[in-house]
Amino acid sequence: MGAMLTSSKEEHATNDPPVILFHCEEMGRKVLQTAGEIPYLYSPAVLPIEVPCLRYVSESNMLAALSLGAAGVGLLGCENCPNGERELLYQKYEFSQLILKHFDPGQERVGIMTALEGMEEKAVDAVNQFVSKLNKPSLAARWTTPSQTGNREILTDVIKDLIEQTSNEPGSVDISQELPFAYAEVNESGCTLCRSCANVCPTNAFKFEEENNSLHFKHINCVGCGLCEQLCPEKVITLKGELHLEKISLDYRKVAEDEMVACIQCKKPYINRRALEAVESKVLGVESLQSTFSGNRKNILRMCPDCRTVEAMMEVEKGWEP
Repeated sequence: MGAMLTSSKEEHATNDPPVILFHCEEMGRKVLQTAGEIPYLYSPAVLPIEVPCLRYVSESNMLAALSLGAAGVGLLGCENCPNGERELLYQKYEFSQLILKHFDPGQERVGIMTALEGMEEKAVDAVNQFVSKLNKPSLAARWTTPSQTGNREILTDVIKDLIEQTSNEPGSVDISQELPFAYAEVNESGCTLCRSCANVCPTNAFKFEEENNSLHFKHINCVGCGLCEQLCPEKVITLKGELHLEKISLDYRKVAEDEMVACIQCKKPYINRRALEAVESKVLGVESLQSTFSGNRKNILRMCPDCRTVEAMMEVEKGWEP
């Protein structure tokens, strides 16, 4: 897209702002072919990009086109999509509109146009009308095509560019439950840093840093699958249907940390304090285990696994029967 937009500006020397038009290989292609055969031309500002189906166009594709200098993004396809994916397309479209509403208000820069067999001319009219209503891009085309192609990676770069160009951080935005985004609130005082959330997260929205014993969350990576919330043993994670349009949410931020506790024997750090307290609370609260952790074994849980094993074996030699 970047190459097409750059070429359009340099070679065509037109006053019409460039518009990226994603079109499907079915009716979308037929509409453009018909426009050339009649001839019933569409605007020279339109730069067509064919995709198998509009469902393959992501929200990051739409927003990236605008960040690369397009004045608008059109989506041209079948009135009755043979793949039955129109609802998914509208979700992506609505998300793009939501983002633009907070950074570029007052201008409809993304539009969906559909066509029926025999109504190709009407679809060309719709494309031209969409283009004619667009002003020149309000954003400078200084964003460069990323080396990564992941949807969220591109979206991160685009939102970061929008924030920088507009000097605007809208903050928390409410979104519909259908959109795959969520914000995780972590009750730090109850978090034992067990790593369950980091282990089950399919998008690496959570990560654990061993060097400073801390848990971090990257909001833009979260798809709201709910696994972290469901599998958290302490139930300290709450997912909210929110999108945070701010720089801090585009990268990892610390949501929980705790100090390490040293083994009372070898002095080697082996567990964080809240995890130790949680284990002691649960284990020592079991009446049948009271005798196990009495006498010389009272502080056995405050030993690292190696020292704990040695201590237990010494107790067995003294006659203790576990």
